[in-house]
Amino acid sequence: MPTAYCSCCRKETAHKVVMRRSEEELPTMSHCLRVVKAVFTGDHYMKMEKVVSCRVCATEFKPAVVVDSGLSPA
Repeated sequence: MPTAYCSCCRKETAHKVVMRRSEEELPTMSHCLRVVKAVFTGDHYMKMEKVVSCRVCATEFKPAVVVDSGLSPA
């Protein structure tokens, strides 16, 4: 589990990272063409962004620096 500094808790705490849909403007013709292109090329058709939330106080923010991923090198 990644750890990062939480400005609300004022210490390094465990955080979870989730992918959330980015806010977009209303669908247009270019948006429809991007979706069709993404479907045929196998890309994601929705723009996603990482959101980090503190496991202690549930404060959400966009990630800046994650201190420790908790994964050992393979």
